[in-house]
Amino acid sequence: MTLTLKKRLKNAGILTAVFIVAVIIFSYVTNKGNDNMTADMGAATFPQISFSYGEYKINTLTGYAKRMDISSMHNTITPVANQSLDVNVEAYGNKFTGASYKVYTMDGTSQLEHKKIKKVGKGFTLDLSGKKVLDEERILEVRLNRNGADPVYFYTRIVSDEDAHVTECLNYISDYHENALGKVENAGVGAALEPTDDADNTTLQHVTINSNYEQVTWGSLKPQVEQGERWSIKELNSTCMSVLLQYRVSCKGEENESDRYAVKEFFRVRYIADAQKAYLLDYDRTMDQIFDATKKVLNEKGVLLGITDKNPVYMVNKNGTVVSFVQAGELWNYNRDRDEVSLVFSFADAENTDIRNMLMQHDIKILNVDEKGNTTFAVCGYMNRGSHEGETGSAVYYYNIEQNSVEEKLFVYSDKAYDRAQEEVGGLVYY
Repeated sequence: MTLTLKKRLKNAGILTAVFIVAVIIFSYVTNKGNDNMTADMGAATFPQISFSYGEYKINTLTGYAKRMDISSMHNTITPVANQSLDVNVEAYGNKFTGASYKVYTMDGTSQLEHKKIKKVGKGFTLDLSGKKVLDEERILEVRLNRNGADPVYFYTRIVSDEDAHVTECLNYISDYHENALGKVENAGVGAALEPTDDADNTTLQHVTINSNYEQVTWGSLKPQVEQGERWSIKELNSTCMSVLLQYRVSCKGEENESDRYAVKEFFRVRYIADAQKAYLLDYDRTMDQIFDATKKVLNEKGVLLGITDKNPVYMVNKNGTVVSFVQAGELWNYNRDRDEVSLVFSFADAENTDIRNMLMQHDIKILNVDEKGNTTFAVCGYMNRGSHEGETGSAVYYYNIEQNSVEEKLFVYSDKAYDRAQEEVGGLVYY
């Protein structure tokens, strides 16, 4: 039996990736007699912090279990107004004995500020008026001291908001995002685009500033945002601002009553003070369907992945009876002989309600699928929960298909930010 990958266009112009298994016809998914195959990592325990800028909550940060390499913690940048910064705390059941914060130069070699916070509560304000603290871009480290548990560390770059027109840029991004979701005509969405003939307007999985209006406004889909958007400012200066929105949407599907998607939406915006107008410099949005084995995921042609990358990550055993594949940050396994689709690894909780587990700051690499379908795989990046919660690095796991179990074989720790850990450690994984 051969197993290939086919891409087909739907009537709505949506590109669907399908695993094609010749001859075999699947009528339903059976999980009867199949115990939970996912490693029991336990619930996430770490708190999170974010920052307030006017009416916006920006840069929700995941916590680290240990102090990190300061020079690598560049993932977000937080604007500071009037030399102070308001911190919001999501405790998630944690009790705090206090907090502290430090400000470093970008290379991490010089500490410019160190102060303690006696009472944490739902938030606190950082005084950043010290000499030279905001003369240029810096690294901020916030430490939350937990009662009965180890402290948690958070990192972001900080910079003065002077001449950056932060509110104007955020307002433009918010309006563009909402107008695209609602397909609001004459709201400037189409006018800001730069359509080109070589843009791929056949798929909603990836749209850019060069896509057409129909693609950017979600085609025939009517997306509904779930649990709100997560705003991360990536770059900020007097010339432009770059922001990444991450969120999940539900839409009416072609095969199911509703499908859910993980979305990343990137904006680069410039505000011209003289014209009192913001301009879209770059736009890039990706969406990946969240695989749900309780819905229709098999048909006569194979496993339906829905809207996803053109080149999904997968590996098949030698005789083509078992395939392991990665979809939206999760590892799944299909066993043809048992006619079973099983979740092997995911940071998301079973109910998909804990937003801490939905942030995908990791890659999954399939290293080997043996003849029986046992799968060796690596998870590289930030560990959302489990025994390595709050750490970055690479973990190697072994999935035993007969015992329905996942076993960790090794973990290589990194003190770098998750994206650097993915590149430096994840790129060297071999088992």
